[in-house]
Formats: sequence, structure tokens, C-alpha cells
Amino acid sequence: MKITRQTEYAVRTMSYLSERGWDGRVPTAVIAGSEDIPQPFLTKVISRLVTAGLVTTSRGIGGGVALARSPDEITLLQVIEAMEGPLLLSYCLLRSGTCKLEPGCAIHDAWADIQASLAHGLDAVTMAELVRRQDGNTRQ
Repeated sequence: MKITRQTEYAVRTMSYLSERGWDGRVPTAVIAGSEDIPQPFLTKVISRLVTAGLVTTSRGIGGGVALARSPDEITLLQVIEAMEGPLLLSYCLLRSGTCKLEPGCAIHDAWADIQASLAHGLDAVTMAELVRRQDGNTRQ
């Protein structure tokens, strides 16, 4: 599994917004400049994050992008799934009956266990936790 550049930009955008507090708005040009994200690419990323209910946007003076809820309530899994869709390590996990080897298949069971572990790990990391980690890294 490889995280796409679009998802990387989404995580960086969410982390940037989380550092600034969840009740303030930041212009997209500021985010793009600070995080070195091409503006057209950032517009697409933000659109997906809005659709997922992770950020809100407003136009005009004082407008920009803001988190839709507290950084403690937004997980890395939610951001990744907003960009990539549901976490899916193997096509055979998509839905029951997709693979004719599924009944009794040890590989299917292994993929399911690994996918569940990965999802649990990603869901345990909040945007607030990423900010705390970043703060710890910059102090060293």
C-alpha cells in the first residue's frame, strides 16, 4: 500500500489546520504556501475533505478553510479514507463472494486481520496527536 501524493497533501493540510486551532479560518493560499502544495491540487484536496465533513470553507473577507470539528475527533484513518475511499488491502475483502477461494481461504483471513489492525492503528492517531508529535519533534 502506498499513500498517494493527494492523501499526503490532505494529511499535511489537516495537520496545519489542527496546529492553528479548529475554530479559525485559514486562506487556501496561506496553506498552499506554508505546506508547499500547488494551489490547484490543494483546491481538489479541500473539496474532498469538505465532502467527507472534515473541513468547512467560506468565501470572502475572513473566509478560508477550517476544521469541521476538534482535532481530537479527527483521525488519520478518516483523512485517508476521505481521499482514497475505504481502506482495502485486497480485492477479496471488498465483499463476500468476490473470490471463489474465499470459503476457508487462509490468505483471505490473513488479509482481513492485517486490514483490521491497520485500520485500528490509523484510527488511533488523531490530528491532535500529530500536532503533539510535531511539537515534540521541533523542540528537540
